Amino acid sequence: MYFGPKYDKPFIFAEATPKYAKMKPRCIHCVLHDVDADGDLDFVGSYVREVFWLECPDKNPTTTQWKMHLITDQIFGVHCIRSFDIDQDGKNDLITNDFTDDKGPYSRSVCWLRPKFSKKKSIEWSIIQLAKGTAQGGSHYFDFGDVNGDGMIDFAMGAKGKPFENGNYFAVYYSNKDITKPWRKELLPGAGEQFGATHAAPADVNGDGQIDILATRGHGVGVLWFEGPTWKQHMIDDTIDSTHSTDFGDIDGDGDIDMSTVGYESKLAVWYENDGKGNFTRHELSRDQMAYDTMITDLDGDGHKDILVAGQRSQNVVWFKNPAK
Repeated sequence: MYFGPKYDKPFIFAEATPKYAKMKPRCIHCVLHDVDADGDLDFVGSYVREVFWLECPDKNPTTTQWKMHLITDQIFGVHCIRSFDIDQDGKNDLITNDFTDDKGPYSRSVCWLRPKFSKKKSIEWSIIQLAKGTAQGGSHYFDFGDVNGDGMIDFAMGAKGKPFENGNYFAVYYSNKDITKPWRKELLPGAGEQFGATHAAPADVNGDGQIDILATRGHGVGVLWFEGPTWKQHMIDDTIDSTHSTDFGDIDGDGDIDMSTVGYESKLAVWYENDGKGNFTRHELSRDQMAYDTMITDLDGDGHKDILVAGQRSQNVVWFKNPAK
C-alpha cells in the first residue's frame, strides 16, 4: 500500500507464502471489494491457484496487518478478478475466471463467488458458473455492461490461445433472467484468428447509443473495436505488441470513451484519444514500460483522470499525471 498524495511511503499490510508446490510467491491479479459488507474495502487476490481475501481492519487500517481468509482453492487458473453488481441488487459481486483445461471443477469457466453471511460462522462461499466450461482457450480479462439493451448485465472477454486449444477469440456472454444459469456465448468476428486475444470491454465507442466492444491482443499485436450491433471490426492500432494491460474511460474529459494500454513487448505506454466517433489518436506516455496492469483514475483529486501503470518487468509503478487544468 502506498500513501497519497506523494505515494512514497509503502506499507506491507500482509505477507503469505503459497502452499502449493511450484507456485511462485506472487499475487498478480487482485481487486478491492467490500467482502464482509462492513462498509470498507477489502483486498481480494490470487496466486493463480486459489482466491483469498484480506480483511480491512476496523481500526488503523494503514498501520495494522490485514487478516487473510481463503475463499476457494478449487479454482486453478485465475487471470481476472472483477468487482461488479451483476445481479443489480445495489451491491458489488465478486467474479473470477479459471483459464485452465481439466485441472479442476471450474476449468474453462467464469465464476461468481457468492458469499453467505452468518453471525455464528465465517463466510460460506458458493461458486456459480456464469460461463460453464465455455470459456476455453485461455480466458483472460473480461468486463461488464448491458450489451444487448435488455436491462441485464452481460460481459465481454478475450481468450489468448496458445498453449490452450480453441482460443484466439473475443466473445460476449449474455445473461439470462436467472443469472445463476449458464450465460449464452456469442463469438465476435475473426474467432480463431484473433491471435493472442486477451481483453474485451463493452462501451459506446462512437456515441450512437449502441454498445460496442473495445478489445486488445495482449499476447499478440493490435488494439481494435467491434461496432455494435453487427460487430463490424475496426482497427485502432495494428503495430503495438502485447497490450496485456488495458483500461477504458474518459481520459480527456470530453464525454467519450478513451483507452490506455501498455505494449509489453513494445515497451510502450500509450493512451488513445477518441474523437467521439470511434476514430482514435495514439499518444505516447513512455517508451520504457513493460507492464501487466494499468488503470485510469484521478490520483490527486483534481478532477482529471490520470493513468497509473504497474510495471511487472520494468519493476516500477508510474503515475502519469493528466496535464489538463
